[in-house]
This record gives sequence, structure tokens and C-alpha cells, in this order.
Amino acid sequence: MTQPEPDKRLELAYEAAQKSISADDTNLGNLRTRANNLLGSAALFTSFATGVGLINTNRNNGDVLSPAKGIPMLIVVIALGLCALYVLWPATGWMFGASASEIMAKIDPKPDKSGHTPDSKNVDQIRRDVITTLTLGHETNKTILTKKQRAFRGAAGLLVVQIVVLVVVLWFWNYVLAAGLWIWNYLLEVVYEFVTGVLALMTL
Repeated sequence: MTQPEPDKRLELAYEAAQKSISADDTNLGNLRTRANNLLGSAALFTSFATGVGLINTNRNNGDVLSPAKGIPMLIVVIALGLCALYVLWPATGWMFGASASEIMAKIDPKPDKSGHTPDSKNVDQIRRDVITTLTLGHETNKTILTKKQRAFRGAAGLLVVQIVVLVVVLWFWNYVLAAGLWIWNYLLEVVYEFVTGVLALMTL
């Protein structure tokens, strides 16, 4: 029996479906790479803060980090790590491509329980089945990828929060307030000397 000529339109659909699955794999890999970079950045900022003395647990080196400052920072770091871990975690149900065993089962079908052997499918029929499988897999991948992208955006936002806590809050707490207190004491001394001088002139 002569096989019919393959439908060129199905070839286009098949190539498009394959490219969609390949793009999903690329996007997932890029997202995981960026999540790794976020974790590295969070660790770098924490190490930097420790190195410059913003985070101190040794009383011999100055003021120890108080729970009021340490607990919020710890919560932010844990939440960031969980978001990044969700991105890096294996994606259950992810479609990587068409199954060769399923395609072979359509070419050389095995007898069912009743002993009946289904007819072998032609190229176009197999392509239709594969296109349908890849299309459904792409939709599943899209759903999984969207969730991981949201987690990544959450991790990126938490990294910004961590920077604010480390560089702004702790720095403001340790240095700006101390400088402000010094300026306040200086102003008090100036006022005290001024008042003392005025009182001295009044007693002349």
C-alpha cells in the first residue's frame, strides 16, 4: 500500500511545537541561573555587612547585633532563600519533548488484552498526535514557568529589601544616629556656653 505524501502544514506545526518546548527549556535554565545569582548576591551582601561591622556578634568588637535588627533580616534572608529554592527545585510534570517509546508504539502497536492489534499509523497521524502532546506539554510548562517567574520576582524584591535593611537601616542605626547624637551634644554645649556667657555678663 502506497503511503500518502506527508502534509507540509503538519511539518510546520510540528517544528513550531518543538521550538516551543525548546524555548521552555531555555527559559527555565536562564531563570535558574538568575536565581543562583540572587542567592550569591544575598550571601555577598551579608558577608560585606559582616566585614564592615554592620553585623557583629562579638562583644569584644563593639555593639552586638540586637534581636530587633537581626530577626527582620533573618526573616528576609529565609524568605529569599525559599523563593530561590522553589525556582531551582525540579519541575514536576515538565515536558522535555516527545517520547520515542510512544512514537514507536504508534508505528508498531502491540496487541491489546483481547489480542487485537491496532492498525499502524502513518506519518501525518503520528505527527498530529505528537503535535497535540507537545502543545499540551507547552501549556503545562507555561504554567510551571509562570509560577517560578513569580517566585523569582519575589526573591528579587526580597534582595532589595535585604539591601535596604543592611545598608540603610543598620547603617543609619549605627552611624547616622550616632552622628546625630554627637551633633545634638555639640549644640547643647554651644547653648550652654552661650547661656553661661549671657548670665556672666548680666552679673557684671
